[in-house]
Amino acid sequence: MLLSAIEQAQKGRPGRGGICVRCHRGRPRGPYSTGTSRHRNTGPDPAIVRPCPRHVAGTPQQCHYDSATGTFTLRYSARRADSGQPFARGARTEVCLPQSTCPDGYRVESQGAEVVSAPDVRLLPLATGAGQDTVQVTVVRG
Repeated sequence: MLLSAIEQAQKGRPGRGGICVRCHRGRPRGPYSTGTSRHRNTGPDPAIVRPCPRHVAGTPQQCHYDSATGTFTLRYSARRADSGQPFARGARTEVCLPQSTCPDGYRVESQGAEVVSAPDVRLLPLATGAGQDTVQVTVVRG
């Protein structure tokens, strides 16, 4: 049943979820989303909603989320996996930060990349610094 619900949500079929399982974006839709039933469609199970890299300008080396502390860590090489050549300065990495994982905002610590967005956005863009071989980003729930 859980797999079926995830598949339906990913496909975004009207009346059957309509949200991105990874980002928890969108608005739950369906016959039970009006609040009139105790079986409301409230989106995916919080156990499977977590921060995740959406695009990585490099080769991922580590990706970890600790739900108890609300800490997400991403480490990657700023070089291409196929040729070993570095990405251009300013190459973008994006990390999806669902509202349910950091409802009161978050704090970002970054080595080798710069945050290029306003505070507390749900899709966190990072620009790789010049001459960086490794980038490490830590996001801590606020």
